[in-house]
Amino acid sequence: MMIEIKCRFTGRVLFSREADGNTLKATVEAAVEKRADLGDADLRGAYLRGADLGGADLRDAYLRGADLRDADLRDAYLRGADLGGADLRGADLRGADLRDADLRGAYLRGADLRGADLRDAYLRGADLGGADLRGADLRGADLRDAYLRGEKLTQAPLSLLNLRWPILVTEKYLTIGCQCHTHEAWRNFSDEEIAKMSDGALEWWRQWKGALVLLCDAHSGKSGELQGFSAAKGEAA
Repeated sequence: MMIEIKCRFTGRVLFSREADGNTLKATVEAAVEKRADLGDADLRGAYLRGADLGGADLRDAYLRGADLRDADLRDAYLRGADLGGADLRGADLRGADLRDADLRGAYLRGADLRGADLRDAYLRGADLGGADLRGADLRGADLRDAYLRGEKLTQAPLSLLNLRWPILVTEKYLTIGCQCHTHEAWRNFSDEEIAKMSDGALEWWRQWKGALVLLCDAHSGKSGELQGFSAAKGEAA
């Protein structure tokens, strides 16, 4: 059976595979294995559950409504891809380039997005419940009405990547490394509780607590501005 992957705009064949019992999933995996250029590929609604697509070149690909549950998309190049409504539950997107990608209404529950580049991505209404966003770059991303850990976001989270642990600040939660707690919980943790989280955690927390509490307050609207905070130095005055 011959299956062709075509350009979404011109209909040009980007890759083809002929084999007994061939499937679109097998064809896409073969294309990735051969390092084929799948930019602008028309893969709308494709069944690619569990597919091995690590390092795939899928820039500007049309993947709207595709089933990518549990797919391996590590380091995939998905810049500008249309993934609106795609099912990416449990997908491995570590290090993936998702800049400018359209992920409106996408299902990303439980997805691994550690280190993913989501700058200027459109994530409005996306389901990010249980997704791992440690180290993800969310600068400029539109996360209005997205769901993260049961929290409906109204603005993009703040992401800090250059400290000892990656930090993500939403309107309700502060995530430091693998520790995710409410702003209020972080504010009230005892030294003993902080010390148990990781080696060196207490010393680090004493250094950065003031600045991070100010960031949380500002992001949640409790403070009109970061008074006394130097963004350049990253410390409380």
